[in-house]
Amino acid sequence: MRNHDYYDATGYTTMHWCILGEPDIYDLDGCLGDIHSLTKEQVINILTREDNKIKFRQDDLLIIVYPSNAEEAWELIESLQ
Repeated sequence: MRNHDYYDATGYTTMHWCILGEPDIYDLDGCLGDIHSLTKEQVINILTREDNKIKFRQDDLLIIVYPSNAEEAWELIESLQ
């Protein structure tokens, strides 16, 4: 990889995650709440219609996911719930 370029390989999904331990007010803008309250509809609507990322809280952390596919992002988030 070079300078924030993310490449997919055959059969793999490119998904970038940022985990912030001390998010500020700007980081929290657009946060959907706690991971346990997220729904598939929320995730897919945000990622397919509004934005290229989804933000949610898990404990005291802010998680920002930049997926290439909304369905795969939901599958991963659901597995963490």
